[in-house]
Amino acid sequence: MEKDFEVGQSNELVKDGRVYDLHNLYDFSGIHIGAQRCVRLSFSPNPEHGGGLRAVVIVFHRVDFLQVGGSLGATDITDLDEVGYKEPGDEDDSWLLDAVRRSPQAHLFFRLGADAFVRIHSARARLWELML
Repeated sequence: MEKDFEVGQSNELVKDGRVYDLHNLYDFSGIHIGAQRCVRLSFSPNPEHGGGLRAVVIVFHRVDFLQVGGSLGATDITDLDEVGYKEPGDEDDSWLLDAVRRSPQAHLFFRLGADAFVRIHSARARLWELML
């Protein structure tokens, strides 16, 4: 997967030297599955800790694998606990790989609160900041 960001310390993304602490400064705000195999994950600044920050959206283009699980959609989930990688076929999500140990085919895995998760692989992924 070609990305314009890297996974930092298990709960953050890094783009152009800027760290996006998705665990502490942002709240998960949704997933949108669009046409032409495009998926967006959205994160809003946390009202208490993310004041002054812009919303963050990760856009996945030409998605070839998407798995959404746990209670996502059935309960209100705002927490991102961890982000990392899982190899295709590895269903033991109790541990995630870091960027050094993953293969190019590895899926990005977003572990959310209440045992929810998003596991995804695409041709390309881009991180964007949005004005609210």
